[in-house]
Amino acid sequence: NTLQKLSKKTSSLNCKDFRELVRVNFFLGELLKQIKHTVGADRALIVLYHNGEHSIGGYSFTKMSCIHECISHKITSSGTQLRPIQKDFTNIPISAFSTITKKLFTEGNFTISDMTDLKKHDLSTFEEFRRHNVKSARFYPLTDSSGHIFGFTCFEFKKKISFVVDENGED
Repeated sequence: NTLQKLSKKTSSLNCKDFRELVRVNFFLGELLKQIKHTVGADRALIVLYHNGEHSIGGYSFTKMSCIHECISHKITSSGTQLRPIQKDFTNIPISAFSTITKKLFTEGNFTISDMTDLKKHDLSTFEEFRRHNVKSARFYPLTDSSGHIFGFTCFEFKKKISFVVDENGED
């Protein structure tokens, strides 16, 4: 009887937290969908940095995972539809996206107008975006209230794009 009472109390707390988590996730998904539509992107992602595993020496590996994805249902010129990538975009070492990680931490918002530019100095990132059938992408760091970057949003385009920024660096 005591175990049942404790179980009910614990599950109601977890259920309440889970409901809030679902609500927040739904809100983020809807917001991402609206922004994707506004900027005209073919795919929008929210990616968070997290601690991966540890080496035998105890060093932490920093990884990243896509927690939200919103894709266009438009048919490509080759007659195919974009495929979801979220389930395959988990626990990726940040070193696999070294150019993007470096630019997020040094420049903040940035655009890669032509993904083939990456081929010369970051083949890993180039190949990943090539698999997505992406020609251009726009990135925005996600920061906490202290300004620490904990992830990023990415808007992918099947065509080459450029963004116009104002004198404050805002688009």
